[in-house]
Amino acid sequence: MKFYYHRGWTLSNLGRFDEAIKDLGEGLKAQPDYAWAYARRGCAHASVGQLPEALADMDMALQKYTAFVAIDDPGVRHDKAQFGANSQRLKASIARGERGAMPGMCGQFWGDDDKPRARSALLRKS
Repeated sequence: MKFYYHRGWTLSNLGRFDEAIKDLGEGLKAQPDYAWAYARRGCAHASVGQLPEALADMDMALQKYTAFVAIDDPGVRHDKAQFGANSQRLKASIARGERGAMPGMCGQFWGDDDKPRARSALLRKS
């Protein structure tokens, strides 16, 4: 899971959503209870306009996260609220018959972690 999850995350950041969906799915075969893999795959599905698939993944993320994270912590409450809010946005879009991509739907989850970093001075110049 570690390999596929992080590669899927990286591919999503690169805008290679179809590849990210595939990798996250591979990782979920090994660890089907990993809520964040469902959330990331749901975001990738939404980014390419696969809204029913995105909704199914976001709902599964909330289900898995709720089942395994029984901690009353502000961060946990925030994550659950975001999963729920994304699920509601997807349901509303599907009900309106929308079929377009929703690329920015998941930005609220991964603020600073997903921002490009400065190139390391240790890397050769290309």
